[in-house]
Amino acid sequence: YPSIKKVGPDLSISKSGRSCEEITRPLRSGIGKLLRHLNIVGDGVAIHYSQPSIHGEFIIGQGERITSSQKAWVHLLRDLGVDPGYVSYEQVEQGELVKGGHKLFIMPFSVALSRKEIEQIKAFVRQGGVVIGDAMTGIMDNHCKPWNPSPVDDLFGLSRQGDPGGRSGKVLIPPRGPFAGMSRGVILMTSFVEEGLKPVGAKAMGRLSSGRSGLLIN
Repeated sequence: YPSIKKVGPDLSISKSGRSCEEITRPLRSGIGKLLRHLNIVGDGVAIHYSQPSIHGEFIIGQGERITSSQKAWVHLLRDLGVDPGYVSYEQVEQGELVKGGHKLFIMPFSVALSRKEIEQIKAFVRQGGVVIGDAMTGIMDNHCKPWNPSPVDDLFGLSRQGDPGGRSGKVLIPPRGPFAGMSRGVILMTSFVEEGLKPVGAKAMGRLSSGRSGLLIN
């Protein structure tokens, strides 16, 4: 296919190669070159990417839950003017949360966490970082073997009891604390409600329709 070869057998630049050189010239000089070598400064917000959790969500019958949760978080953050980045499970194990200067770590349906990940996440919190887990965070290890109990539960100040749920529902938040200015409180509609959470040190900011605790802050 000579039309797509950029360099000929004698190392001369082909017509296709010269076309590419012309097209990419703005990226290799001037402002384009400057932009390519910039270190992007983020907003300190990282979203967890976990391949083991992708396997885990299918095991528990919640396929594609991570994708929808990630998209929801990204849309929410960008609506707030925040540009989040991603940190993989391997990067978490290597201490990237602390080394990378992150302030907030969001775990969208991160059902599978290795012990090393959990240790690094706890170290991140001890350094002043904030962690958000939206549902069923760390119920399995990185091999998708269920934890019982999960070593991440004490980080969130909770214990898990009974059926975890998996249905859509509401979280009813009364007008107190951060929501004191809202006379009727807040009703959060969610596509996934984790039942069976019991606060153990955490504060329940809301209640599920079933009367169980929801939206825990530790």
